[in-house]
Amino acid sequence: MELIMFQGKIEIKRRTVKHARVRVNENKLVTFIIPNDFTEKDIENLRNKKEKWIAKQLSYLDINEKNDFKLGKNEILYHGYPYKVLFDLNENSLIDNKNRIIKHNKDLLDKQNQLNWYKQIAKEHIKVKVDLIAKTHNLNYNKLFIRGQNTKWGNCSPKKNISLNWKIIKMPDYVQNYLITHELLHTKIMNHTQAFWMYLSALMPDYKKAVDWLHEYGRKL
Repeated sequence: MELIMFQGKIEIKRRTVKHARVRVNENKLVTFIIPNDFTEKDIENLRNKKEKWIAKQLSYLDINEKNDFKLGKNEILYHGYPYKVLFDLNENSLIDNKNRIIKHNKDLLDKQNQLNWYKQIAKEHIKVKVDLIAKTHNLNYNKLFIRGQNTKWGNCSPKKNISLNWKIIKMPDYVQNYLITHELLHTKIMNHTQAFWMYLSALMPDYKKAVDWLHEYGRKL
């Protein structure tokens, strides 16, 4: 079953499941995964119940299509801002935050050089930030890994090992802080229970601003 709704397509999939769920992918395909015994009336009720949520997800996709990062010809994204990169044989890696300039003895406009630079900078800067936030909120972790996950910004294992995506170095500081605090908090509360979100809200009252940024721009990174 397929029809047009909310400027996107709906796909109905019947499965041997107890509870219905809804997904929205990057191509604006809205998938309803429903129990085999769901009636047309049940589907309609689910559609009405999820209407606002679906519309919100699709609006995020519309925003992402219209708002790309406006980077100039010689610019890369760093801490949420475009930085001009300059080739300088005398500099290993000089970051001028005041003027938003990066000098390096390798061409950072080359994709591989840029990737290597991002990963190295991420390892150096994110570790410092994780330790500071952990100390500030008394959230102790075991090990930190900087990785290149395709689908996650971060993860906390049952052994309290924290994994963070190197791409967060491209994000504004308040978004980085949210992601780091989020994973560190999992060292105390592993699941996304109400208690988790209340604790997070106490540590970061404006954390939803970071969540909105991720919804709007995360896929662009």
